[in-house]
Amino acid sequence: MKWTVVKETAVREDGSLFFPEKLNETFLRNVKRSMGSYVYANQYMNKIIPDDEKKFRGEWKKYYSSIPDECNYFGFIDPAISKKSKSDWTALVIVAVDFEANFYVPYAGRAKLSPTEIVDLAFKAWKTWNLKILGIEDIAYQESLIYMINDRGKREGQFLPVEGIGKGDTRHKDSRILGLVPRFEWGRIFLNKGQDALENELDFFPRGTKDVLDALARCEQIAYAPKKERNQNDKPNPNSKDYEAWYIKNIHKVRARAGQ
Repeated sequence: MKWTVVKETAVREDGSLFFPEKLNETFLRNVKRSMGSYVYANQYMNKIIPDDEKKFRGEWKKYYSSIPDECNYFGFIDPAISKKSKSDWTALVIVAVDFEANFYVPYAGRAKLSPTEIVDLAFKAWKTWNLKILGIEDIAYQESLIYMINDRGKREGQFLPVEGIGKGDTRHKDSRILGLVPRFEWGRIFLNKGQDALENELDFFPRGTKDVLDALARCEQIAYAPKKERNQNDKPNPNSKDYEAWYIKNIHKVRARAGQ
């Protein structure tokens, strides 16, 4: 059986009213004042979070058509050691970083995995994206994952660039995630279309689950841009130790061209 889904709001995007005979401007203005913007958005606008309360605005979302060739790739796993229905999710986020330190997110997802499955996920991510660093939350019991990954790597002769992240970081999860706001606002991050888990968490933050968003925020702690190879003919900074050698070299070039 096919269903037709119709979603309406008391006030449409073009400003027109869905049911002006009853839900007129005066009524809506008064009811919003009496119940508050959050409940009003739920009851009359079919929105979980009102637009004026969203930390990550919809217009900030940008998508890439391709990832530049010369990027460094990093991953972060925020694990939960359980597959029970009420447990947290295990989140994996992959970011590619270009020369300008822009982020591209080819993968951002979550699942309920056992410890062994998380280790498998770590190796698959490393092989798929040739990661520079794979960060893993290493608080409390989650530290055992790093041991399991390193132990398997030794047995198989494959050494993952695993780095434990989390100790000494006293920030609340929401504070870490809010650190992503400037990157989104300034257009320094590009998403891959179809990543529903990440987009839902962006839309509903600070409410709802935050596992994928937190993994993305943790990538800020490990990711770095690739180094540009400087052309030997490029003029170094006058304060650089290389400036004198560059200056002398170019004097010789000028004299050679002049036939001196």
